[in-house]
Amino acid sequence: MSMEYVAPLYKLELVRQREIPFQSGTTTEQRVSYLRNLFEKSVVEEFAVVYLSSSGQILGSEIIAAGSVDSVQVNLPKIFRGAIVSACSSIVIAHCHLSDSAEPSFQDISLTRSAIEMGSFLKIPVRDHIIIATLGGYIAMSENPHFLSESTT
Repeated sequence: MSMEYVAPLYKLELVRQREIPFQSGTTTEQRVSYLRNLFEKSVVEEFAVVYLSSSGQILGSEIIAAGSVDSVQVNLPKIFRGAIVSACSSIVIAHCHLSDSAEPSFQDISLTRSAIEMGSFLKIPVRDHIIIATLGGYIAMSENPHFLSESTT
């Protein structure tokens, strides 16, 4: 006697939650301005993925994880899920530090390297990993390639 099983049918879709004001453009400074607006009300560390067009313009973003006051955990499938659904050309990953220091941790650097490798495999390039210090500056790993060299570990 065989048993009949059922499996759910899923539908993945992007749902607009709110709009984030920013100056159109493709520079790091414009992306940082956008991210500051995105993270402005953060009370814990949050991790976001910014979806980019083929010309590097911001199409939208998604906060994919919220953590504690001093850490946030994220995995690679979650980083790329929305990028695949949105059919964007590339992404910027970003998170906030609730301090005046944007210095990346070993885990930040390791995650960035893994995301770049996964993005290469999926043909969704990771253009940058930007860390926003809510009480100060920022670090864009694309402007600091020494973070991505093997000698950093």
